[in-house]
Amino acid sequence: MTEQNIEQLARRRAGAKLGFYIHALTFVLVMSGLAALNYLTSPKPWSLAPLLGWGFGLTIHGFTVFGRDRLSGFKERLVQAELEKLKKSN
Repeated sequence: MTEQNIEQLARRRAGAKLGFYIHALTFVLVMSGLAALNYLTSPKPWSLAPLLGWGFGLTIHGFTVFGRDRLSGFKERLVQAELEKLKKSN
């Protein structure tokens, strides 16, 4: 990889992490407001539905941002294992 490609990749990854942090902060603020509103206006826990739905989306977002490196390393190990098997069979 060239120096420019490395910098572009670093910027893209930093932007993805920043996007996740903003998403997480927004989640905490909005869900706190919804929980307070729920507590003050209704005995039924209606704020659990958005908590679970949005929480699932936030979890997936976090996995795509922070789990990418682990998956790419795992994929590389699988590729290396397959290359070794193919070289031994020839």
